Amino acid sequence: MVVMKTYQFSCCVRIEETGDLMPIYGLVTPPVTANTPTEAMYHPDTIAFLTQHKCRVFELIRR
Repeated sequence: MVVMKTYQFSCCVRIEETGDLMPIYGLVTPPVTANTPTEAMYHPDTIAFLTQHKCRVFELIRR
């Protein structure tokens, strides 16, 4: 039996001049339920949030 977990990610943007990632403190994706963190990262709600806010996943926040 696979237990689904709730995952949430902090967000960042890439600074084009240096290629560095800069975290956006306080901006986190909506919580999604999935089997693995990778599956949660590619969840439609996560992708829609990242697209809307023009950012990318930075760190995993587990609930």
